[in-house]
Amino acid sequence: MSTSKHTQEFVSPEKISGDVNAEVALLLSKEWHVTDWAERARHIAEAAHDGDTDKNGEPIIDHVTRVVEAVKRSAWSLSYKDRQAVIAAAWMHDVVEDGHADLFDIATSFPGEVAPMLNALTRRESETYADYIGRVRRSGTHAVLIKIADLRDNLGRPGADLLKRRYTKALASIEGDLT
Repeated sequence: MSTSKHTQEFVSPEKISGDVNAEVALLLSKEWHVTDWAERARHIAEAAHDGDTDKNGEPIIDHVTRVVEAVKRSAWSLSYKDRQAVIAAAWMHDVVEDGHADLFDIATSFPGEVAPMLNALTRRESETYADYIGRVRRSGTHAVLIKIADLRDNLGRPGADLLKRRYTKALASIEGDLT
């Protein structure tokens, strides 16, 4: 008996064999209710970053989780729908840039502002860091909340000394827009 994509049962990433991008693609193909946006994005982030570590050997998903927790604290005053979209985008803030999914797939799988936020948060190969930060600042989305949390977390991590000046300048630039 054949089932459509609308009636397929959820398959956890642990049960999928193959590469990470196939796992992410499967998770993006599922249709979920609005209350599940953040949970779905968490599953995608966990599949995309499975086994990935930073320069210090720390799992990337630990950084992503800290960013999400900070975003939850800063986004408390948003509407329920906007808060869910911001949390979903926070979970996936490195997924596109790291090459695990593309914006088209996310735009067709998540409603509202999720894809525009991820578009703003994804640095282009041709962009300088200053141009990238400027684009995030001008995005007109809640991406700035995610970038602030990302920068603050990066500044607090071991090894951030080399990039501390860059992150501090970017954070001051973005936060200056909010005052």
